[in-house]
Parts: sequence; structure tokens; C-alpha cells
Amino acid sequence: EGHFDASAYQSFSFWLRGASGGEPFQLGMRDINGAETILESSTLLLVPAEWTQLTVPLSSFSGVNLALLENFHFGFNKEHGSGALCLDEISFDR
Repeated sequence: EGHFDASAYQSFSFWLRGASGGEPFQLGMRDINGAETILESSTLLLVPAEWTQLTVPLSSFSGVNLALLENFHFGFNKEHGSGALCLDEISFDR
């Protein structure tokens, strides 16, 4: 209880756009044991100002037990500066 089994899925996808484009962010996943991997958007894409679908292989979250996934999150930190993102159609895909 308190977790999601994502082990049958191959990727995580979502649609995004930035208010002006180029906004940096982090995408993270953590399992119930506290193992966490955080990816910087700069390693995935340059955020566009128009709607674009991004698909991230779950293998990118090495060290996280996908059978015991506690959460996934989008984050920002002080190095990212300011900006706004819109997200839609978030899904795990086979």
C-alpha cells in the first residue's frame, strides 16, 4: 500500500510547453525505500513555447525500484530562475 507498480511500463510521457520556452525543471522518481533519481530537463530537451510530447524511458531512473514507486515529481530550484510550465496528458506507457 502507498506505492504504484510501474515495472510493466517502458516509459513515462507527458505534453509540455513553457510560457516563453527554455524554462528548466527537474523530473524525479522515488521508491518507497527512499531511492530517488532526478533528471534535469536540460538533459532531455530544450522546453519549447509550443506543445510538445516528451517520452522518458523508465530505465533513465536507475536505482529506483519501479515496482515500489512512491512518487514522481516535477521540480524547480533556485538555479532554474523563474518561469512557467504547462503540463498535460501525463502517463506511464508500455
